[in-house]
Amino acid sequence: MSKPIEPYLMSVLSSRLYSIGLEMTNTLMRTARSQLMSVCHDLSTAICDRNGKVIALAESIPVHCANMGLTVRPCFDHPEGIQPGDLFLNNSPYHGNTHHADYTYIAPVFHDGELMFFAVTKGHQADIGNSIPSTYAPTARDMFEEGAIDWPCIKIQKDYKDVPDIIAIAQMHNRVPEMWYGDYLACVGSSRVGEKRLAALCEEYGNDVVKRFCEAYQDYGARRMKEELKQLPKGHYEYDIKADAIEGVVPEITIHIECDTHPEDGTIAFDFTKNADSLPCGLNMCEATTLASAVTGVLNRMPCDIPCNDGATQCPAVAVVSGTDWRKHDAPYVNQIFCGMTGGPAVNGYDGWITYQYPVTGGAMNWNSTEVLEQQYPFKVVSEEILPDSVGAGQYDSAPSCKFVMTARHDPVVCAYSCDGIANPPKGAAGGLDGHKSAAWKYQLAEGEASRTELPPFAEPVITKKEAIVSESSSGGGYGDPLERDPELVCHRVREEWITKEFAAKTYGVVVDDSHEHFVPDVAATEKLRAKMRAERAAKNGVDESLAKEA
Repeated sequence: MSKPIEPYLMSVLSSRLYSIGLEMTNTLMRTARSQLMSVCHDLSTAICDRNGKVIALAESIPVHCANMGLTVRPCFDHPEGIQPGDLFLNNSPYHGNTHHADYTYIAPVFHDGELMFFAVTKGHQADIGNSIPSTYAPTARDMFEEGAIDWPCIKIQKDYKDVPDIIAIAQMHNRVPEMWYGDYLACVGSSRVGEKRLAALCEEYGNDVVKRFCEAYQDYGARRMKEELKQLPKGHYEYDIKADAIEGVVPEITIHIECDTHPEDGTIAFDFTKNADSLPCGLNMCEATTLASAVTGVLNRMPCDIPCNDGATQCPAVAVVSGTDWRKHDAPYVNQIFCGMTGGPAVNGYDGWITYQYPVTGGAMNWNSTEVLEQQYPFKVVSEEILPDSVGAGQYDSAPSCKFVMTARHDPVVCAYSCDGIANPPKGAAGGLDGHKSAAWKYQLAEGEASRTELPPFAEPVITKKEAIVSESSSGGGYGDPLERDPELVCHRVREEWITKEFAAKTYGVVVDDSHEHFVPDVAATEKLRAKMRAERAAKNGVDESLAKEA
């Protein structure tokens, strides 16, 4: 029986791994060339143990890292084996990665001739050579129509040197090869920094102690998660949600989710099998994204001090813009931008986070800087603003929607976008209202927004300098009865111009007195209005709300 790891040493080594992950992340953010990685931080790092299982994470994007072990696993099947100085590239959703735009670089860490860790860096690319100038191709019927190269965990470096043929192919199949290579070097630097620090850790403590720590820490993560799952009520849960149709490609799709909690043995199981088979479009989920979605949902309900390792996360069972830039001699450019993406859902006790974006990104990414965008690219941001009265209302509100408007400054701009939620906005919960629907449209600048022309959910329109394209993000859903919202919070939102006085009265039953700088509720009028609204709702639903509220 191996000697156990003392608790203090486990704390020291786990913190040491976390600090190494932070250094890897900072290296990547500070040296990346594309805005997508350097500004928006669409990137993640991870440290995996010698078995390819995640052992430590710095702050990362959930969909990137809740499955990182799957991405590392194919390294063990490489025909040349794993050697010191190797650097693997895996962007293949068929080999454990998320999607083709997430390039994952994996550096094995050896000490005294023994494989000890993997230092892993993942970054979303500005361009991947798709058939359209976007890293998303929702209408593509297969990977060949999509156009990106699928790198199935190949070696892009050997003996710490680039494999020239791989670099040449990658640059040739990219609209912005210099930007890609700059981001590649940033990822190499991040992984190699991690490799260096992890090798030093092994030198300091010895391979035997480090291996025993990894085993003990994985086991600790599994035990912590199991104990937390035992606190959940036993039950069977089902939920349906709809995905918007893509005209001419796929119809509206119902997604069915089932979940079973088993507190008696500390397990939770998700069943996604009662859904349609993969469809001929670019919106299908792979193993990595499905796993990450389920794990993220569980971790969002767990204490934040549970170890971020595979021991914990394996407890759940799971059955852009482009064109040419006249300022640079008509050189091509392409970049993915994140602007005006809100989507933060309300939860019990908290309003939605305005820069949340998606559950699987969890607010870990930033919006682009308007000034930096306009400095680097030949288009103009007309406006970026919160849409009034767009929250998913509830006792706790969602984040509001955001309206983002841009136009070309000289030559036409191809704007490839995805805009789900036009027909099926996010749902409210526990009496909360549904979120605001998303929208995509354009208009003629000379005629104003009255010349609005609706755009489909997924498209690549060409925008000239005489017109503007508009994105309206969907908000999240509200939580709880809007008539139970704190009137002071309602007044604050009115003062901030997130909602209007009329919306406050109609939705929350709050009468706002804005005669002073600090807006306050008219208490008597609010109580009277809320009583009237409850009575009207009860009459409509055939329910005595006073009795229901007491119950």
